[in-house]
Amino acid sequence: MLGNIYTRQKCPVCGQRMVYDERRGNCFCESHRDIPASGGYYLKFKGLNLSFSRSIRLAEQTLNGMRAKEAEGYFDQRDYQKSRPLGFMNLIEGFLDIKRREVGYSQFKDIEKALYRGAKFWGNQNIKGIQEAEIEDFIFADHRVPSGDPISSTTRAHIRSAIHQFFKWVCRRDRSIRMPEIPHVNHKKKYRDVVSIAEQQNIIQWIHDRTIHLNPKIWLAIHILSHNSDLRPSELLKVCYGHIMPDLGVIVIREPKEGDMKGKYAKLWPEEVALIALLPRSLPLTRFFVHPKGVAGVRPGTPMHTRVLNQWIQRAKKDLGICTNATLYSVTRHSTITAMSSIMSPEQIRRGGTTHSSKAMDRYLIPNADESKEYQDNVRLLQKGSSKKEGLR
Repeated sequence: MLGNIYTRQKCPVCGQRMVYDERRGNCFCESHRDIPASGGYYLKFKGLNLSFSRSIRLAEQTLNGMRAKEAEGYFDQRDYQKSRPLGFMNLIEGFLDIKRREVGYSQFKDIEKALYRGAKFWGNQNIKGIQEAEIEDFIFADHRVPSGDPISSTTRAHIRSAIHQFFKWVCRRDRSIRMPEIPHVNHKKKYRDVVSIAEQQNIIQWIHDRTIHLNPKIWLAIHILSHNSDLRPSELLKVCYGHIMPDLGVIVIREPKEGDMKGKYAKLWPEEVALIALLPRSLPLTRFFVHPKGVAGVRPGTPMHTRVLNQWIQRAKKDLGICTNATLYSVTRHSTITAMSSIMSPEQIRRGGTTHSSKAMDRYLIPNADESKEYQDNVRLLQKGSSKKEGLR
């Protein structure tokens, strides 16, 4: 039969090697069959060499299991290698190396945190043993944030997404591994607090007055975001000098979240073009939104982060007495879309205000007041007319 068990011990009487006897369940000297081995067992099977020290029973169980898997066509040497190439912790490092190059920083950190939670839950367990039940137990476990509070439904959805991406990547690389069914997570995105256009403009003006001589690019970034509703802050802050086209009044977004094949542009207003013209130029591939000299706590020339813009938004709100939980996203993007709904229809806003459709942003599109009133009046006339006809019958 395929595979066998051996021992490193020699016969204590004659010094000959001891041979495994499957019927008697141990290794014996061929000349002195009443003297069994007491340790040093190891197993050989299809190029594998596994040591079992003093446990002959464990060696026999492992050998029988290998033979059964080989007969069924499921034997995989990697399941028994000491390096554990199919271990969860070993595989996530390779997956994260790829994701680090494919996605943005914040998205990568979400994936990394989710998989490291999995590493604490499963350790370096063979991923073939992580199936639907184990995945469901992990996703719906009592996960906590560093403060001790339970995680939100959004974080749980991120965990589910990261696990799904990881197993999809593993199964694509190795067709012999079955893709487990990942359980669904009920998740509803929360509405962001918005501000009125008057409050938005007061915030932007407050930031302008306090940053125009410190770092004018802070005001410039927030102002551009306030009228380009499909533009994400992280996309704008990655812009280089060569992506800005003042003559055309646009900024080419080279790294949109939707993918490089979809063209994306940010419109520039005359006051923004005028400010850009006053700023020093640099090489085409140099980041535009960087920290200048003379700002405490940051190194000159390093890229600006979205949290810098949000910090100024929060300072302005506090000083102006605007008591909402609105952040950079909602003050710029969501507030503008909501306000525009009073003078334009949702369809007009989608066509003219954005180059990419977003279901998440559609929630902030309020039906135009005039069109809504006209619709309600027509429904009322239709229903009243139908009621009169029914009465005549």
